[in-house]
Formats: sequence, structure tokens, C-alpha cells
Amino acid sequence: SVQSTRWGESPASQKGVKKVMAVDHRARGITAGLSSYRSWLNVLLVMVPVGIVAGSLEANQAMVFVANFLAIIPLATILGRATEDIASYTNDTVGGLLNATFGNAVEVILSIQALRQGLLDIIKATLVGSILSNLLLVLGASFLFGGLVFREQA
Repeated sequence: SVQSTRWGESPASQKGVKKVMAVDHRARGITAGLSSYRSWLNVLLVMVPVGIVAGSLEANQAMVFVANFLAIIPLATILGRATEDIASYTNDTVGGLLNATFGNAVEVILSIQALRQGLLDIIKATLVGSILSNLLLVLGASFLFGGLVFREQA
């Protein structure tokens, strides 16, 4: 609790103390909100600058690929959580649109880079792979786990 006076100050000068407490309260709220982003995968964030430096120094392509592959794992996790957090403040339609848009960020980034280099076959394969994984993998997993939980379905 805040005392009525501090070091002989009048209560009117205590307004600054209340503002400091409000800012401190907000900072604790922000920190608490970021606690869901703590993960052991964040250790792999060190690979982001490693991948950038390896690419700019024209290192072995396999090393550049591995560094960037490891770097995108925590970035995708952070993007997914951020999308879910933003979607929780909106309605179901906007939340679903955000998840659909940012859920395919890796495919979009890969397609843009492949398009810049004129690799149209890579773009086609990425699109077909994304469609097949969403149609077959997600739908098949839904059928499998739905059948495990509910033996008979209408």
C-alpha cells in the first residue's frame, strides 16, 4: 500500500508514486503475458543470426540450410502462439482467418524466395504438398482420433 506521505511530502505530490505503481503493474502484466512464450525451443533462436551470417558469407549450402532450418522452428512456434493470442481477442471468423494466413507463413516465405529465383517447380511442389498435407494428414488424423474416441459416429 502507498503511504499518505513520503519523506515529508504532501499527499498531492504522491500522484507520481501512483503512476510509477501503475507502470510497474502493467510491466508485470506484460511479463506474465509473455510467460507462455518461454520454451526450450527458444535456445534455437541463436541459429537466426548464424543462418544469416552463413548465407552472407556464402558458406556450405548444407550448413546454411541446417542453420536456417533450426532457426525457423522457434520462429514458427512464436508466430503460432502470437497468432493464437491475437485471435483470442477477436471473434471466431477473424481468429480463423489469422490462423489460416499466418499458419502458412513458411510456405509463403518459401514461395516468394523460389519465385524470385524463378524456381516455378518448387512453388508447384510446395503448393501441392501444403494442400495434400492439409487435406490428407489433418483430415486423416481427425478421422483416426475421432474413431478412437467415438466408436460409432452419425
